[in-house]
Amino acid sequence: MKRLALLSIIVFPYFACAISGGNSAESSERYPFSVTLTNPILCGGSIISLDPPWILTAAHCIEDFNIADEVSASVAYGSRKFSEQSYAQIKRAISHPLYVPSSIQLKAQVYATDKTDQVPYDIGLIELTLPFVETDHVNRVRIYMEEGGENVDNKLETIGMGYTGIQEPHANVLQYAYCNLSNAAPLHDNNFNNSIILVASDAGLCHGDSGSPLLYKPDDSSEYSLKGVLNRILNAFDPDPENITCPLPYSSTAGFLNIFAKPSRHINWITSVTGLSESTLTDGVAEPRKRHNFSKSQSVSSARANITKINWLQLLFVLPLSLFHYVSGPSLF
Repeated sequence: MKRLALLSIIVFPYFACAISGGNSAESSERYPFSVTLTNPILCGGSIISLDPPWILTAAHCIEDFNIADEVSASVAYGSRKFSEQSYAQIKRAISHPLYVPSSIQLKAQVYATDKTDQVPYDIGLIELTLPFVETDHVNRVRIYMEEGGENVDNKLETIGMGYTGIQEPHANVLQYAYCNLSNAAPLHDNNFNNSIILVASDAGLCHGDSGSPLLYKPDDSSEYSLKGVLNRILNAFDPDPENITCPLPYSSTAGFLNIFAKPSRHINWITSVTGLSESTLTDGVAEPRKRHNFSKSQSVSSARANITKINWLQLLFVLPLSLFHYVSGPSLF
């Protein structure tokens, strides 16, 4: 009850989180940049560089990280199915220097309308010990830098592996949901408004999706771009704070508002930490090379089959000539 009372004072923020009422991703190739964090809390993230290996997520997802624990200090990636993901070891996790830990935020009531400048800095970076290997299921996503002027209606998506309902388990298959920009302005602060994106969705976001991306794909492109990092939900509260899964709206007349921090506003910090240039992080992603894993015997059989086809074609050409010339055997080109 104490926590609910605090939420009512601070405009009902909610550490964001999975998707209730979302859709299951049909293929692991659709979101090859998606990663899942399972410790210390369930979260999402995005691959922004393969080599060196860097992931962008929310700062509150990594504020209690224990890098020394080799079991928990890992990220899952490479599959839309939770149980079939691969795991990679984390080398270091870095929160934005202006991020205020969640425990202090709640005590200080930083969500009051005159203290919203803390929210945009809930963004963090993870470096892995080994580089990613590019495949159809593993690739990076470009950070979107263009601001204003573009029509993003019905072109925004978010994804996640979080909880799927109140007292329901987390998703077994990566979920996605379509989003639209919201023109609501519940918090009036220029830094806040310029550094975050407010979106609404018919699906509900829950615990477990923090750090997941807000994705944008223009009509003339087959490539997603990273426009935001999920870190808060407004107008929400936990019905059971001791067993958190999905929130409820504080009011039946006010729907959830999802807050995404803009990576473009932190591009200087991202480049300084990763050592990568802005163009490296924002340029388009090349199509992955198709990889076929044939055994030696399969390769030999395939080659023999091709030679046989060529010989038969040559025979069809040479055979009529045998009426006029002696041919000792089929020729090989």
